[in-house]
Amino acid sequence: MVDMKSIRVIVSLVLAFGMIMALDVSAVHAATPRINSISPSSGPPGTTVTLTGSNFSPETDCEAVVVYSATNGKQYTEVYRSGNFLWSETKLVLNMPPGAKPGTVARVTVEVWGGGVSNDVYFSFTSGPPPAPTLLDAYPDPFSSRGIVTLEGGDFPDVRGLNDRVVIRSRTTGAEYQPESYPSWSIGQIRIRVPQLAVDLYDFFVSIQEDNERLDSVPVTLGSSEDPPPPQDVVQPTSRTWATDSIGTHTPAKNWYLPEGSTANGDETYILVQNPGSTTADVRLTYITENGTKTVKDSIPADSRKTHEASEAFTDKGGISARVVSDVPVVVEKAVYGNRRRWAHESIGISQVSTNWYLAEGCTADGYSTRISVMNPNSAPSRVKLTYMTTSGPKDGPSDTLPANSRKSFDVAGTVGKEWSVSTQVTSDKPVAAERAMFGESATWSHDSVGVSSLSSTWYLAEGSTGPGFATWILVQNPNPRSARVSLTYMTPGGAVAGPEKTIGPRSRETFDVAATVPGAWEVSTRVTSDLGVVAERAIYLDNRQKDATDSVGIRTLSKEWYLAEGCTLPGFESWVLVQNPNNAPAKVTFTYMTANGAVRGPSETLPANSRKTYNIADTVNLSAEVSTQVSSDQPIAVERAMYGDPH
Repeated sequence: MVDMKSIRVIVSLVLAFGMIMALDVSAVHAATPRINSISPSSGPPGTTVTLTGSNFSPETDCEAVVVYSATNGKQYTEVYRSGNFLWSETKLVLNMPPGAKPGTVARVTVEVWGGGVSNDVYFSFTSGPPPAPTLLDAYPDPFSSRGIVTLEGGDFPDVRGLNDRVVIRSRTTGAEYQPESYPSWSIGQIRIRVPQLAVDLYDFFVSIQEDNERLDSVPVTLGSSEDPPPPQDVVQPTSRTWATDSIGTHTPAKNWYLPEGSTANGDETYILVQNPGSTTADVRLTYITENGTKTVKDSIPADSRKTHEASEAFTDKGGISARVVSDVPVVVEKAVYGNRRRWAHESIGISQVSTNWYLAEGCTADGYSTRISVMNPNSAPSRVKLTYMTTSGPKDGPSDTLPANSRKSFDVAGTVGKEWSVSTQVTSDKPVAAERAMFGESATWSHDSVGVSSLSSTWYLAEGSTGPGFATWILVQNPNPRSARVSLTYMTPGGAVAGPEKTIGPRSRETFDVAATVPGAWEVSTRVTSDLGVVAERAIYLDNRQKDATDSVGIRTLSKEWYLAEGCTLPGFESWVLVQNPNNAPAKVTFTYMTANGAVRGPSETLPANSRKTYNIADTVNLSAEVSTQVSSDQPIAVERAMYGDPH
């Protein structure tokens, strides 16, 4: 048995006049590798090659490969990273440098720390068009394995570009479908999560764009003429009747405040407590209404998560807030479901109350309703005032006195009438907590977000999609007495895309349609920058606002650690974690999931600079009623979580 730690691959380019450039991926291993063949042995720059041999370590945590030009010493932009190699004990798949000149020769060796250097094999660069992707195999059929299909081949880009994708085509109807997500994309292997498909035979092919030219692989056919029963441990895609979303927090705390909630008319409100610490957390949940409070106590084991339903304290109550107090730092969120789970909204809690709150989103046009929930957790009354900010300027809202340990909701339309764009500022003479909930016509959808207590000149919003059926909007509130100049940058799996710039008038709000810049992008994050402190949120609507919707305030400060309390992978639930790397350098991220039975190690991989990626929790923790997430990174990043599900 070989003791494998890591591996080094060196690819040297020998120019016609003898100069050399080298690619070096560091690692450790104890046996001498042997290369039996390289295929193909020639081709244009960027060609995918396969090395076969022995004693190749199945290493997945490689350092980056950096290529320098032997002619001028300049570094090429191509970087091979962890996760972008198809790598086994007997096979290595990698791309030859795309910046090499035709007529040069590459000398390829595999070096193992402590085990020596392999024999040499050679690759000749030729001129010609870029190679089309090659699809050799796809498995299993699209009706099994939790909807995950693996595609193997060559000449895939090592990083998925904005317009690179897998296409699924029905043999019967010719209809084309897009994957729901790409759990991984590498040089020789792509893993996709297929949508819910009718029983049929389907052609899978890889489509990439190179120099404004579409290059498609030859299809591989999968599927069945009969509907096989799904495996019992498989979570099938949901109808996405409802959706929720929330940012994470990078700081567990001992106090949490949750202003919004209801148990009236069949509404369900859940308090989700994640304990990422190494000791048991003793927590006290206090439910607060307009005319009374009730307290419940519980213990949360280390590295685990628990759920409490507000109906344990109050049933059939139209307005319920909650406060969670713990003896050790924890993470707390709240989820609300209504109309037999045909709508839902969810948000991280507030860990510190304030006398000033901003809420960027809001709409009171026909078919929309917006309410602001304010919670007074103090032992004395609090005087609060609301101010609304529209595209035409500010409007004075209501003022009211909230009794001690109480809460109240305010209907925005009662002041502004019908307004498509309206933000809110809440001020108080004592520290309070504020949150906003929105509903579509006949409660078709709902979304929600806590407020923020301070402004920022930079905001990060990890979630976003402009794929078919999705509409994503960025909402920017300028509560300053003078105009603010804002700029948007969108981040996709293929890198950053410059967005719009606009001047927002004093004490007003503006809305930006992400699809106007990056249409058809399944995964897109946003960075908002401004010359003044502003507030930014993001709202997503599905199926032309006839289905579900999500919303979340942005993130002001990036962090290397993130916590998300909510998550469920039972049948009828989908839980996704969205990671945005807005840095100019790659970020190595590692997931840990916390369940009722303890911690479970999740995926670990490197995200390219200025990019975003989506992770399905069910790919690691399946059929779990309670699962929280911790994301760790070697670079400061932004993290959110989105959930979708079926009605009751």
